[in-house]
Amino acid sequence: LKEKAKQQELKIHYSKQEGYLVEGNSRIKRYVVEQLIRDVLNSQNCEVIVQCIWGEHEQQIKAIQSELEKIENNLGIAFTDERLNELAYLFFSTDQLIEKGEVLKDEPSWKPFVNVKEYELIEQMIGTDAFQSRWSETEKLYATLHIVSMNRIKDLSPLSEDQVFHSMLHRVAEEFERLTFVNLHNKEQ
Repeated sequence: LKEKAKQQELKIHYSKQEGYLVEGNSRIKRYVVEQLIRDVLNSQNCEVIVQCIWGEHEQQIKAIQSELEKIENNLGIAFTDERLNELAYLFFSTDQLIEKGEVLKDEPSWKPFVNVKEYELIEQMIGTDAFQSRWSETEKLYATLHIVSMNRIKDLSPLSEDQVFHSMLHRVAEEFERLTFVNLHNKEQ
C-alpha cells in the first residue's frame, strides 16, 4: 500500500486516535482503492485478506452483490463473476469513503451519463439498506461509469442500443474530422 501510495503522490500518516490517514487527491485515492481491490481479489491469499479487511461487513457486501445482480437482470447483461465481485467491494468501499467525507469533485464530462439507464439503476441501488451514505450526483456517475465500462455480455456490442454513446461517438468523429481535416467515410458504422 505504501509503495502504491508513494507512486501516486499520496501520503500515509498514522494516528492512535484515527488510525491510518491517506492525504492527497481524492480521485487518485479512488484509483488506488480500485487497484488494491483488484489486487486483493486476485491474490493467492484472497480469502484471508478479505476476511481481515471486510469480514465484519460480509452481509452488507452480499447485499450490494445482490443489488448488482438485479442491475444485471434489469439491463439484460451478465458481468463476469470476477467483475461482479470486484464491483461489490468497490461500491462498498466507495460508500465508506463517502461516509468519511472523502468525495469526488464534480466532473462535467460525466454529466451526459445522467441520462442512461445504468444511472437510474444506480440511484435505485444506493437507495437500499445496503448503502449507508448519501451519494452525490458525481458519486452516482462514478458508479454508473463502472457499470457501463465493466466487461459484460450483450448482443455483439454494448454500444449498439445506447443513443448517448452513439451521439458521443458521432461528436468525437466529427471533432476528429475538424481537427485533422480528414473526412471519415462510413462514420455511422
